[in-house]
Amino acid sequence: MVDGLATLNIHYYRPLTTRISEYFNTRDLSILELELDKYFYSHALRKTKKGSINAKLVRDIIIAEIDVTNIITLLRIQDAELDEEEVKDLFIPGGREIDFGTFMSLSKLKDVEGVIENLKNTSYGKMLDKAILKFMETGLISTLQRVLEEGLVHLTIVKIFKGDQLTIGITIGYIWAKWNEVVNLRIILRGKFMGMTNDIIRNSLIFV
Repeated sequence: MVDGLATLNIHYYRPLTTRISEYFNTRDLSILELELDKYFYSHALRKTKKGSINAKLVRDIIIAEIDVTNIITLLRIQDAELDEEEVKDLFIPGGREIDFGTFMSLSKLKDVEGVIENLKNTSYGKMLDKAILKFMETGLISTLQRVLEEGLVHLTIVKIFKGDQLTIGITIGYIWAKWNEVVNLRIILRGKFMGMTNDIIRNSLIFV
């Protein structure tokens, strides 16, 4: 597949070729997925570095996505036995509030509650506070991930959509609203298939 991308000059082959040999040794697809994420965000930030207010709107969303992705990574690795080099490799540069130093510092806490406490004064602190009790009851990182995703959806659909109607914001808001709708439909279908109660399904939906 990577050779095919390169032959067709589809630029996503570039990050894949850098670590394809490592994948062959480990058969761990997350290695390639991480490189694709890093490449995508780096490419997107370069494309929106200069330009109109529309470029700035897109760039702000990308930056917020990077922050959220790095926070979710920090939450997920708290119980993992990773050395410093492995942790460094997981960081995606380009965020606004979670820079490399902050990422590495939080990765050393080995405690989800500690990470949340240290994020209290960031834009994501209030989001995580909403789910901390539920996390302590269930121990599921997915409860924290969900509120971060909800916050991101709220930023793109509500804040940007209701901004200047002559910018690309209305298009971005519409696309994210459709994405949110599809995610909710998947949650409902999966919940019904697995025999979940209506209350559980309802609590899993993302409302903005």
